[in-house]
Amino acid sequence: PPDRSPEKEYERLNPGGGPPGQQEERTKDGSGRSEICIEGMSPALVLAPPATAQLAPGDLIWNSRWESEAGEAAAPKSFEAAVAQLDAGNVFPSHVDIVVAVAAGSCNSIGGNVSNRDPGGSVTRSTWRCAPDGTIADPRKAWIGVVKNGL
Repeated sequence: PPDRSPEKEYERLNPGGGPPGQQEERTKDGSGRSEICIEGMSPALVLAPPATAQLAPGDLIWNSRWESEAGEAAAPKSFEAAVAQLDAGNVFPSHVDIVVAVAAGSCNSIGGNVSNRDPGGSVTRSTWRCAPDGTIADPRKAWIGVVKNGL
């Protein structure tokens, strides 16, 4: 398997070892968990894989929104696929909710424009299943990232 260490990921995201491009790879605590800080984004906001990001109120949970249409990049179904699409300069339909509560086995979130049907959108509160370690684990969506909110 390819080396996915933070150092190799940084080199992959920043070929030539020059200054960071659009994304800067880093680890939060030396645990080897990959996290990404987007250039121009507050360092307190960190994009992390949903499989390793323990949720807290204020975090953003990110999912693929719907299947891609002809001519669009394929909607990613994983963190790695989403990062690859962004690295390639592609956009894809996706959606984020803000986590407002976390309990054992679940979290609640609020999202706007959940239904983009005329005459407008909607705002909904949703309850999602979480794994025992506090990560999002609900199979109803293709979770592609969590923006950890350290503000």
